[in-house]
Amino acid sequence: MLQQQHVWHCTKTLSVCPWHASPSRSPGIRPSVGSSHFLEVEKFGQVKETRFGRQEWQNRKNRVCAVVVASGTLTENSYSEEKRTRKPVYFVDIHALCYEGSKVRPSAAMEWMRLLFAQVTQGNPVIAVMDGERGNEYRRALMPSYKSKRNRYRPLSARTQNPSGPQGDLREALPLIHGFLSLCHVPVVKLEMAEADDVVATLVQQAVNRGFRAVVASPDMDFRKLLSPDVCMLLPLPEFGRWSFYSLEHYVAQNQISPELELGLRCLLGDSSDSIPGLPELATGFGRKTALKLIKKHGSLEDLLNAVAKRTVGKPYVQEALTLHAPTLWRNLQVLSLRRDLEIILKDEWCQPRKSCNDTLAFQLLEEQLQRLHRSHKSAIFTHR
Repeated sequence: MLQQQHVWHCTKTLSVCPWHASPSRSPGIRPSVGSSHFLEVEKFGQVKETRFGRQEWQNRKNRVCAVVVASGTLTENSYSEEKRTRKPVYFVDIHALCYEGSKVRPSAAMEWMRLLFAQVTQGNPVIAVMDGERGNEYRRALMPSYKSKRNRYRPLSARTQNPSGPQGDLREALPLIHGFLSLCHVPVVKLEMAEADDVVATLVQQAVNRGFRAVVASPDMDFRKLLSPDVCMLLPLPEFGRWSFYSLEHYVAQNQISPELELGLRCLLGDSSDSIPGLPELATGFGRKTALKLIKKHGSLEDLLNAVAKRTVGKPYVQEALTLHAPTLWRNLQVLSLRRDLEIILKDEWCQPRKSCNDTLAFQLLEEQLQRLHRSHKSAIFTHR
C-alpha cells in the first residue's frame, strides 16, 4: 500500500492538472504499481517508457509550473476546488478514429468508443462531431493544395458506380456509425460546409463559456491549439489499447512554450500532411530552432510579420525569408486557424448525462453491420478482378 501511495504521489506531482479521478486515469501517464515506472505521452502522441525518482518528478513539476506561469496562461487559482468539480463534456472526432495511421478501418471507431464509454466518460455528456461533405471547400478556396494528398470525402450520392476500396468502405460505414451513436444517446453534430475541427473549436468555446470543462477525444494533434486550464485532449494509444489524457501541462513540459504559440509555429514550419508549405522548404537555413526563437520573441505570427515590415528582426537570411514569403505565411495563418464562429449553438440537451441503456445492443448491431459491409466490399473487389 505504501508503494502504491508513492507512485500516486509521483503521478500527481507531474500532472498538476486534475483531469483524472483515480491513479489509473492519470492524464497522459500510467503508473506501474511498485515502482516509479510510467508511460509518458511525447510529441505527436508517441509514447516512451520512463523511470524517474521522486526528485526528478519534483524538478519536472517546477519546470512546468515556471514556464506556464511565465507565459501568463495560469494563475495560482487555476486549479481551485471549483474547477475540480466542473462537469466535463467530451467532444469526439469520429472521422479521425476511423483510421489506423493512414489505413482506413471503420471498426476502429467502434473499438475506441467502447473503451471511451467503459473506462473514461462514466456517464458524462458525449458529443460526436463529423466532417461535412464539403467541409474542405473553405480552406481549399484559400489554398488549392490544402489536403491535396488525401482522398476527398464525398457523400454516397456522389459516388461512382464502383464503390470498392477503403474510401468507399468508409463512406458507407459513416452512416452506420451515425446510427450507432444515436442509439447510444450521443448527439451527432455535422455541418455540410465545415470540418470537424472547426465545429469542435466552436462548441468547445461555448462549453467553456457556460462553465463546463471540455475534453477533445481525437488523435489529431492540431487540437493542441485549444489546450487551456479548461480544455484538454484525450488521445487514443493503439500501442497500449487505451485512452490517455493530454493536458496543458504536458504540452508545456514538452515544448517549453504555451499553446497560444503553436499556431504561429505551424505557420512558419508548414504541415506536409495537409500540403501546407513552410519556410524550411522555401528558404535555405530556416528550421524549427529559428522559427521557435522568433515566435517566442514576438508572441504571434501577426506581430512577427508586422515587425518584419518595419525593421530587421534577425540575420539577413531570416529577414529575406520572412519578407519574401510573407504572403504565404499570412495565407497559412488563415488556413491553419481554427474557426470558432460557426453558426451552431451548444444545446442544453447535449450537455445532459449520457444514457447507457442501449449500449450493448448498439455495439452488437454496429459490429454485425460493419462485418457485412466488409464482406460485401471484399466480394466486390474479387468480382472486379
